[in-house]
Amino acid sequence: MPSADNLLNKYRLERLLGEGAAGKVYLATHLALKAPRALKVLRWDTPGLGRREYDEIQARFHVEAQLGELIDHPSVVRVYDFERAGDTLILVMEYCPGGSLAERLAKAREAQQPVPIEECLRIAQDMAQGLAAIHRLGLGTDEAEEGVSHNPPASPGWRVVHRDLKPTNILFDRHGHAKVADLGIVQLPEEAHKRDLLTEYEPHPGTPAYKSPEQKSKHDPLTPASDVYALGLILFEMLGGVGYKPGPHTPSLRSLRAEVPEWLEMLVARMLAKDPEVRPWDGTAVVEALRSGVLTPNLRGERIGDKGKMQEGSAIPLPLPPAPSPLSPTPSLAGLLVELAPGVTLELVRVPAGEFLIGSDKAQDRDAQGDELPQHRLYLPEYLIGKYPVTVRQFAAFVRATGYKSPAVIEAPGAGDPPVTRVTWADAAAFCRWAGQVSGYRLRLPGEAEWEKAARGTDGLVYPWGDVWDPAKCNTREGGPGTTTPVGQYSPQGNSPYICADMAGNVWEWCLDWFDESIYKTRAKKVVQDPIGPPKGEMRVVRGGSWRDDRSDARCATRIRSDPDDFDMLLGFRVVLSPIHEFDS
Repeated sequence: MPSADNLLNKYRLERLLGEGAAGKVYLATHLALKAPRALKVLRWDTPGLGRREYDEIQARFHVEAQLGELIDHPSVVRVYDFERAGDTLILVMEYCPGGSLAERLAKAREAQQPVPIEECLRIAQDMAQGLAAIHRLGLGTDEAEEGVSHNPPASPGWRVVHRDLKPTNILFDRHGHAKVADLGIVQLPEEAHKRDLLTEYEPHPGTPAYKSPEQKSKHDPLTPASDVYALGLILFEMLGGVGYKPGPHTPSLRSLRAEVPEWLEMLVARMLAKDPEVRPWDGTAVVEALRSGVLTPNLRGERIGDKGKMQEGSAIPLPLPPAPSPLSPTPSLAGLLVELAPGVTLELVRVPAGEFLIGSDKAQDRDAQGDELPQHRLYLPEYLIGKYPVTVRQFAAFVRATGYKSPAVIEAPGAGDPPVTRVTWADAAAFCRWAGQVSGYRLRLPGEAEWEKAARGTDGLVYPWGDVWDPAKCNTREGGPGTTTPVGQYSPQGNSPYICADMAGNVWEWCLDWFDESIYKTRAKKVVQDPIGPPKGEMRVVRGGSWRDDRSDARCATRIRSDPDDFDMLLGFRVVLSPIHEFDS
């Protein structure tokens, strides 16, 4: 290999492009090829550079050069050479004359002209393809060539992770093609559990504004989903014109820019999920989502096969266009309809992300109880919830398919299909798991906050239809027939703002949470995100009232407790599709 001096003699330095802790970057011309190159040069005598820092940067230069040899992809900045001679380190890289994405975003803000959506999507695809090429390092040869998006491994540190994706590290070539740059602080598979100078004072190096939640708080090895989060931040910034700041008051993309397609807003929201298992698993999954309107993988990295069963190596659809067929397991923008068995379907409706009022206001609701106070705000991400309680016909399909033993009443109904009753909490949870296996979605019981928002909307309605009691809009003791009624019999007049039926009366509905009488008082001082009930308890929450109860129990805020082993003619349930909670069995 040539010495650093000889290497420099091969180039004519044109001008300084930039500088940082890892050295100065120059535009140079390769004298023999007459081709432009970018040279990153670091000298030992750089002010403020200690021996340990110098040695660490040297090691990182070497890694970047090695990866440059392995990655030959049009969406990753190429590294041509690396040399050390004496105290000078030189990294020879592809020159990108189009500048950085940070510069492009700054110009857009200055001109008050947002980046066109079509251009945002093109740049996002370029970035995702670059990440996919990086993430495939560590896979087997066949897997890497196929470019498949795999399940999370038992040890998440088996993939290369960029760790520092940000607008300044996205460069444009002379054709306007976006490229991922700067592989100097990647997490290598063999380094996932090691510490070096870069990780001595923080678990994972990177730029704070573009770090994923797990980068900021965990010492565990990162997964490619951490890079997906950073990509989501950049995509949000390109589309919305402002940086993303997570919290209950974070504006939606469509509130910032109405022409953003709803499917794209939903995809970005998934990429920015706090839980890395909720995000697309890697760059390949994001590429697939952007190209086809299908996001892979699902909440846990498993993917759906063609026959709707949980398998490796297939795709899970999200609420992205085009619109599904009537019995497709693909959620539309409005909801989801899946086939559980021939002629037996399960319908879910969409509840958008945002804040809502939970609990009671004594000035508005004379029946308010102490465990409903004080009324306060919560934030929930988007989720899908059953339009109706699970019915006799649906639960019977579960029993026939699995042989499950339950005290539930599963006789085929006559006219109509009433809610199933006489189900324990465990029975309800078992149905959800089965329905999830059949549909390919991770279904579960609703958290009580999810149940209440679906019942009353965002403004704290006393009843699903409004603040004024009307016995003609629900099945309760005041006006009902004295037994359960077919689901939807009181629709649409008794529906909630999200078109959920039977959320007042008919049957009490099991919730996921353990009951905590004082939880509202505990969390009422601030807007809470993704509320989770106590980790353990003796009683589960039930909601909604029943055909045998009166108006006070049919209120949206009514909370009561029930032993998980209880079953009677008043107890039923509905299902939810959401990444917030897992089953607490």
